[in-house]
Amino acid sequence: MFSEQWRKFLDDDHFSSKIISRAVGTLALALMVAGGLDYMTLGAKVLGLPGPVALPLQDFVHIAGRPASVDLMSLGIVLLASIPSLRVLTAMAAAVHKHRWGDAAAAIAVLMVLVSGAILGK
Repeated sequence: MFSEQWRKFLDDDHFSSKIISRAVGTLALALMVAGGLDYMTLGAKVLGLPGPVALPLQDFVHIAGRPASVDLMSLGIVLLASIPSLRVLTAMAAAVHKHRWGDAAAAIAVLMVLVSGAILGK
């Protein structure tokens, strides 16, 4: 039964990609709103420009001296940034499921470009 649901999910590329984008986007928005509201209740300047940037992933481990609101907002930003990679992964899974090996190879190439850009880009 579980595999049949996955088959239906992977059969429609656009539907599955849209569902993942909406779910991750909604979760990211909820995290950023929760973090923003928490940040405002701490008495911080809301419109202080330039504001803090998203924390690098390795800084999520070192949370001493930083309010949780910054972590929530940063996690929301990281989730939003991960949507293109998740969409490519979904397209790759759908291509493999339908035995479209050329499309799967193209999705792997696009994923490599996205990941290398995230690692090497600043």
